Amino acid sequence: MGGYVDRPELISDQKIQDLTSYAIGTIMRSNSLSNVKITGVQTQTVRGTNYKIDFIGDAANGQQTACQVVINVDFDQTTKNILQSQCQTS
Repeated sequence: MGGYVDRPELISDQKIQDLTSYAIGTIMRSNSLSNVKITGVQTQTVRGTNYKIDFIGDAANGQQTACQVVINVDFDQTTKNILQSQCQTS
């Protein structure tokens, strides 16, 4: 247990892509992003695994949106919760 660890090898992992899609569907509700690109992944072990995922995508209005989410996945992989999320449009 401790701080976050950079995990660049997980950027193209299917589980990370699925967690990113889950986050977009949850935090963006009525707005979705297209051309999503995961730019960073960090993990932390604490009551499961926290995944800190950075990604960018194109919003429906044509502006680029950068987001960071922290998703906790419990040890048995059955429950996931978004702990933090923030997005900025440029």
